[in-house]
Amino acid sequence: MSYERNFRGKRMRAAMDRAGLTSGQVAYRMGVSDGTVRCWTTGRRGISPDDLARFAEIVNYPVEYFFREDSRLPEDFSFRQEVQKLSRQVTELAKKVSEEHATYTAGDEGALEYLRQKHALTEEDMEAIRRIIEKRETRR
Repeated sequence: MSYERNFRGKRMRAAMDRAGLTSGQVAYRMGVSDGTVRCWTTGRRGISPDDLARFAEIVNYPVEYFFREDSRLPEDFSFRQEVQKLSRQVTELAKKVSEEHATYTAGDEGALEYLRQKHALTEEDMEAIRRIIEKRETRR
């Protein structure tokens, strides 16, 4: 069991790093302590299947990736993860603009246009981000 937790913990730590999240940020989103997340990633404590599923959703990894050592990420995973990260930036930017300019409300399209110019995104990238934003809004 120790090997299993160590394998899972290493993958969890790598997923957090790749997603640009600290153990504190993951802990906050999951409603657990920072110490709990660190114990999961070091193998000092096991993680329940429900918590692992929530963790996988937060870092945007397929949950299967944390169950089996031979599980591999899809070939386009890196691209999808980058799109996910950009969509979070769009959402955060739109929120900041709304908060800073109470009389002016910028929609996601304004924030998307800003990111398109800043990161030289293609129209295909923009459409992928729009789909992710729509998917996120339907979950709310």
